[in-house]
Amino acid sequence: MNRIALIATSVLLVAVTACGGGGGGANTEQFSTDLDDICNPIRKDLADLGVPVALAEIGTTATKASRLIEEGVAEMRKLTIPTSNKTFLNDTNDLLDTFSSEVDALDDIASAAASADDFLTQEKIAKFEKLTDQANEIASDLGTRRCEFDALFGSALSPVDTTPIESTLPPETLPPVVDTVATVAPPVATDNKVIEDLAVQLVPAGAYTFVNSEDSLLQTFRDVLATTPIMAAQPGTIGAVDIIFDGVTFARVFAFAPTGTLTPDSAPQFATAIAAGQPTTLASFGGVDGVRWTTIDATEMFVGSLGDVVLWSVATNVVDLEAGVVDLIDSIV
Repeated sequence: MNRIALIATSVLLVAVTACGGGGGGANTEQFSTDLDDICNPIRKDLADLGVPVALAEIGTTATKASRLIEEGVAEMRKLTIPTSNKTFLNDTNDLLDTFSSEVDALDDIASAAASADDFLTQEKIAKFEKLTDQANEIASDLGTRRCEFDALFGSALSPVDTTPIESTLPPETLPPVVDTVATVAPPVATDNKVIEDLAVQLVPAGAYTFVNSEDSLLQTFRDVLATTPIMAAQPGTIGAVDIIFDGVTFARVFAFAPTGTLTPDSAPQFATAIAAGQPTTLASFGGVDGVRWTTIDATEMFVGSLGDVVLWSVATNVVDLEAGVVDLIDSIV
């Protein structure tokens, strides 16, 4: 492993873990945590299926997703649902029933795709996505964030409705970092990079919080930037936040904003440098286009750019990796 990879890996060794675990006795909070523990690997496996395009791919994805969710529901039904709170009990039963309906809908999608019926396939996909929205709403009420699954089929086929979807992405640039924090705390300059308070610029858009990463990790980020010529030559500001859900840091995101315009190919060259030969895959999280890869110690990384800002996210799994970037983008004020 080269020096850049060694420096980058050290960023991962401080308090980035998967969400879940912990809790007290047999109560609603513990039960929600148990559901999260079951849902988290399902989310990861569903995300790994990717977005299908051809009918054959849709059918295969539906079949695999059906099996994953069905097995998960079987595990969930083995849990003892707390009965002290009737609303919680009813919501839990509704969630499990909706998941079971999703399994049936996925089987219908697979059958429609096998018959090469585009229209029927889209009709069944629409039904499944509606069920997914219902399940996500119930999961949110139960406090089981990991049981909120992303859309599985995206825009795989669109014969039914080709109306362009209005973009809900945030503006293509992060807010002016130096001016924003000037009245909060004086920036600390090191060489041509200024360390800023990133957490103060973010207003959580969900049930998570932001805490500025440790100074030692920011120093590590500086060191990694310094070993990449294209990044080292650009003056600007840097910051990093730990993203915390239910008391656990599930992702960490580093940001670099140049004083002027970002030099072309900065993010790709930065990613190539710290990936250190590991194969990368194109990815887009929360409107941030870039690449992701898995390190030799099975940690997930993503590097991308949004406007003139380079983001580097690290997590223990792909689901949390994406969630970290999306949560940060959604929380920009």
